[in-house]
Amino acid sequence: MPVLKSLAFTAMPKTASDPVHIRRAKFIEKLEEQKLLLQDPAYIRTVQRMAEVDGQKQPVVRKQRVKPWWKTDSTGQIVMSIKSVQSPSSSRRQSWHRRPVQRQAAWNHGHTDFSRQGRGAR
Repeated sequence: MPVLKSLAFTAMPKTASDPVHIRRAKFIEKLEEQKLLLQDPAYIRTVQRMAEVDGQKQPVVRKQRVKPWWKTDSTGQIVMSIKSVQSPSSSRRQSWHRRPVQRQAAWNHGHTDFSRQGRGAR
């Protein structure tokens, strides 16, 4: 038991669960792939997915082509475009789908009869 008395307890470091940190890490990974693609134009990413093989789910390694984020313009300069897409949160999507009539009423300024718009008749 003398070994147990010599052990010290410390707090576990927190894992990065910050969404901004996770997005930045993914973006850095994608930039690293672009660097690899620049060094080797035949670079192919390999990913591992679960697929059903002979009635059982097994990990399968698949190859994916990496598209370059850059193009060469007419002057010979390299132009790089960064593609970043963020989806809205689920609560925003649900509230938008719940109120399509209110959005339409705001768009047509409260008129429900489209034939009367712009003619001055109320």
